[in-house]
Amino acid sequence: MTSVQHEHTQSRREALQAMYSHELTGTPLCALAAGTGETAMLLIPEIPEGVDDNDLIGVDVDGYAQDLLNGIVSHLDEIDSWIEDTAENWTLSRMPIVDRNIIRLATYEIAFCEDIPTGVAINEAVEIAKAFGGDESPKFVNGVLGRIAIALEAGDGASDDALTEG
Repeated sequence: MTSVQHEHTQSRREALQAMYSHELTGTPLCALAAGTGETAMLLIPEIPEGVDDNDLIGVDVDGYAQDLLNGIVSHLDEIDSWIEDTAENWTLSRMPIVDRNIIRLATYEIAFCEDIPTGVAINEAVEIAKAFGGDESPKFVNGVLGRIAIALEAGDGASDDALTEG
């Protein structure tokens, strides 16, 4: 049986592409999730080792990627608040676009996807950061998500107060 982290890897990458496109073009995420927006984009100028061409060029957004995007749209303010509260010395606007959106994806999975173990969400985010982010992205993504996971676990995901205590 394929593990959960592997069966959703491509979907996470598709969702990241849509979020990246949203930030660059202003196309609403809900339109991208529904497949009504233009999803073809190049995340980075050079293809890193281990990343296939198909990972970088827009493709139809599959069901799990749509679920991720729709969930992020529904909970974006809450997700961004958690990120701001835990990303020491960083604001969302200062974060690299790719890192910010990888963290948003994984935070959504940690907080709202009960069938995705927290460790899987974090590990997948770190792997995506290795492929699409900068040299420091994996460490940064891991650190922020680790703090978010601890805070959400302590507060059962229901309150922003838990994030300021963690």
